[in-house]
Amino acid sequence: MLRKRNHHVRHRAAATIELAVCLPLIMLVTFGGIEAASFLFTKQTMVCAAYEGIKVAVQPGASLQDVTDASQAVLDGRLLKETEISVNPENLDDVPRGGLIELIITAPGDANSIISMGPFKGKQLSVSAVMVKE
Repeated sequence: MLRKRNHHVRHRAAATIELAVCLPLIMLVTFGGIEAASFLFTKQTMVCAAYEGIKVAVQPGASLQDVTDASQAVLDGRLLKETEISVNPENLDDVPRGGLIELIITAPGDANSIISMGPFKGKQLSVSAVMVKE
């Protein structure tokens, strides 16, 4: 009877130690995967916003406000924070037909990260889109 009880105690102690070792690793992999998916979502959102904005920018008669509004609508719809939109050149009327227009969107990794101390802390995300004016 005593042997059986010691066996259960040792088995329970071993299970507790295994849990103490494995649980942090499982949590690290889980939250790392969530953070990586969040990063990809953020980057893809910025790419979509840049594309939507540059489509507006290459149209004849487009204004800088129209371009910013088109990009910002996508960014707001997906709840990205602290984004900056810039268009090069800033005066779209000066770009001749066939000239290149570039739209750049930047966002801080800190503000758009799920885990505040994750691998994207202090990183600046940036995407750009370039099209020929029509």
